[in-house]
Amino acid sequence: MKKTIAILIMGCLLVSFVACEKNQNPMISITSDRALTSNSPSNHSVSAKPTTIINSTTVAQEKQSLIINEIKLIKACSKISIQDDFPCSTIWKPTSQDKTLEKVISWLNKAQVYTDNIPVSSASAKNAVFYANILPSTLSINSSNNHIIMIQPVMYLIESGNGFQRNYLENVLKLTDGDSKVYIQSKQLYDWLKNDKWQSNFVRN
Repeated sequence: MKKTIAILIMGCLLVSFVACEKNQNPMISITSDRALTSNSPSNHSVSAKPTTIINSTTVAQEKQSLIINEIKLIKACSKISIQDDFPCSTIWKPTSQDKTLEKVISWLNKAQVYTDNIPVSSASAKNAVFYANILPSTLSINSSNNHIIMIQPVMYLIESGNGFQRNYLENVLKLTDGDSKVYIQSKQLYDWLKNDKWQSNFVRN
């Protein structure tokens, strides 16, 4: 009788042990899942780098496409002019629209998208009142879709003494078409506008 009771008790303990083992397996699985989940941010951060690179590349490609589209619109333009960087800000027109346009388009075709940081003017310059033109020479082109595309060297103002000093981002220009804006690099176009080399082939409007 005692032997039979002992066998029954041992059987119950064995069943309980098996049941406990079965209950522990899900806990191990849940713990493992939580461990993976807690590690997932670091896993995501590792995989985030290529994603960022891809996004940056995509943005650069979109901007390069924008330049290409702008060039297409410029090729069929009807008018080109330049607003000079003099205090009085006079408008000039080329002696030959076709030759000037051909030159500008050749430079734009070689231009690259500028993706680095763009310097900004000091905070005090934003609220300052200027009684004469301070902008660099700006090329204006009437595109085939009746927009005015403007191209100018990138300039920013830094407070200096009682006034402001004009600074330029070398070889970088801003191309604006309505709400669209892209920064490009072109040494020749920058030099032509920044150093007023266009003047020899332009006359006052």
